Amino acid sequence: MIDEKDPDYHHHKHKRMTPLSTYAARDPCRTLCAFITIFLLLAGLTALIVWLVYRPHKPLLTVVGAAIYDLNTTSPPFIYTSMLFTLVTRNLNKRDTIIYDELSAYVSYRSQAITPPVVLPPLNHENKSTVALLPVLGGAGVLFSIVVSNGLTMDENYGVVALREGVAGEVEL
Repeated sequence: MIDEKDPDYHHHKHKRMTPLSTYAARDPCRTLCAFITIFLLLAGLTALIVWLVYRPHKPLLTVVGAAIYDLNTTSPPFIYTSMLFTLVTRNLNKRDTIIYDELSAYVSYRSQAITPPVVLPPLNHENKSTVALLPVLGGAGVLFSIVVSNGLTMDENYGVVALREGVAGEVEL
């Protein structure tokens, strides 16, 4: 006879578990966290694959030539200039066309503009191509400071003037 008070006797009711009851017993917070983790991993993997396929590159703009026709600082507080720059832009993208919209170019000396901005025409730059732009900058007088005038005169007498060409605008891929 089986004695239920015997310490070696264990009374268990065994319940057979089905796969549905296994998932129903889980914590809903844990299930949500697992879903979010899997979703983020799949989204990251998709973004990586798209980036590897397209690999967008920024366009490269290079000044390859410059000609200064006029640099007049004799009528302060205005400077009158006339310059021609040759800009070369390269689209390194294999699949993307770059659309330059509302580009403007200007020249600065010691972080102060010495030419008024010139609006460049819109340009559709095809993939894997190179385009040359030749903006003529200057013409109208630009207000400048005496410090810039003195520095420009000294550099001009020395024979080396450090000018910076600036290009601003919107670029769409």
